[in-house]
Amino acid sequence: MEKEKEQWVNQVMGSLDTAEKADPQPFLFRKIVNKIEEKRALERPVSRRSIWQLTTAMSLLIFLNILGTTAFQGEQTDQIDQVVEEYELMDNEDFYISYFD
Repeated sequence: MEKEKEQWVNQVMGSLDTAEKADPQPFLFRKIVNKIEEKRALERPVSRRSIWQLTTAMSLLIFLNILGTTAFQGEQTDQIDQVVEEYELMDNEDFYISYFD
């Protein structure tokens, strides 16, 4: 059984020796290179100036976002303090201290 398998493998491998080489189309490599170059021509490289402009805009946006958030939190805290004083409410800390004493 093993001998038959080996003969079959050898026969198949031997059949590849007699196969003809496939010849590529003339100028195939040049056609492939031309297509790659066409695609590269369609790509637009990003300039350094554009990168700096984008970086500056994003940094400014983040700075303004942080500035606006902290200013809003300060106003909100002031408003909460006013409501607590007006209605004579306890702060959370005072509530827990008085509740557990």
